[in-house]
Amino acid sequence: MNLFSQKRRPAEMALPLVLAAAAAYLAVSASAAVFPFVLAMAVAYLLNPVVAFFENRGCKRLHVVAAIYLVAGLAAVWAIYWLYGLAVREAQLFQQQWPAYVDKIKAASGALESRVTKGTPFSKEMYAGWVAIAGQKLASFAELLPMLIIKILPGLTLIVLVPFIAFFLLIDGSRMLNSFLDLLPSRYVEMTLHIMSEIDQSLGNYLRGVLVEAAILFLLALVGLEMLNLEYAVAVAVIMGVSSLIPYVGPIVGGALGGAAAFMQFSSPGPVVQVLLLFVSLRFIDDWFLQPFILERAVKVHPIVILFSLLAGAELFGIWGVVFAMPVTCMLKVFLSIAIELHRTEFAWKPKPEPTRISIPYI
Repeated sequence: MNLFSQKRRPAEMALPLVLAAAAAYLAVSASAAVFPFVLAMAVAYLLNPVVAFFENRGCKRLHVVAAIYLVAGLAAVWAIYWLYGLAVREAQLFQQQWPAYVDKIKAASGALESRVTKGTPFSKEMYAGWVAIAGQKLASFAELLPMLIIKILPGLTLIVLVPFIAFFLLIDGSRMLNSFLDLLPSRYVEMTLHIMSEIDQSLGNYLRGVLVEAAILFLLALVGLEMLNLEYAVAVAVIMGVSSLIPYVGPIVGGALGGAAAFMQFSSPGPVVQVLLLFVSLRFIDDWFLQPFILERAVKVHPIVILFSLLAGAELFGIWGVVFAMPVTCMLKVFLSIAIELHRTEFAWKPKPEPTRISIPYI
């Protein structure tokens, strides 16, 4: 008797369905409260292989987690100190050169206006209207900026909440998983472990691939910008490397920031074109070498599916939807592949017969 032919009483599935419905309702209605736990589970998932590596060699799990947090805390303090010094230097440089930047922007705007309105007097009014609209947009954005900052401030609590929750997930995660498996009927345990193993392999491949890809793009961008003598090379490379954790986004963000920085520094089209060509080259390397050989081979997801998942995530959940689009896609791919495998075995699906090809050599 197979998995789908077993008869079950309605009361047998009542409790699991109620619990699943309650969990779904809680996740939708209290998404702000659930979100730190989602991030904490992601952090715990990333750190769990390191903990398991030392635990399998006789170390206590609590000691390993405490050591990881101690090392991560020291690294975070050093990184904050280094980034603070870098930010102070960059801010001082930007403050000193801001008047020159303003003059360059005015000169570029005047040159653009003269080119647009040359020989077409009626376009002068149109250009003035465009400038006025752009000024109004910038003024409205400047008015909304304090409110945006105020809205961002509560999100800083995640810096404290996520490591705190992840600490207990790392310590008690295996125990909670065993408790969950004990609650399942015995006939579902093997299938659940198979699904979890496939998800773990898919997510692990994706995370390793995207981290390697982002690191390579960061190093290439840093070396290229330093060779072009860009003043804000480190800041642009860091932002591009972080944004490269989202597929296809890193080179676009780096090109926009690098082009603006090159224009502010050199006020001539030559360096701007060189910076843009650098990031176009990085995009070419990413699309034709890194994506096929690292990300797509590790995840085995078509680029169209990757792009659709990013757009759908942005539409549904904003920036965090973009960040978690690919991990969710990896999980859905696993569920779909296992569901198709079950249907093939349980309902006797068969692949289409392929015609036999006989090759007769010429004599």
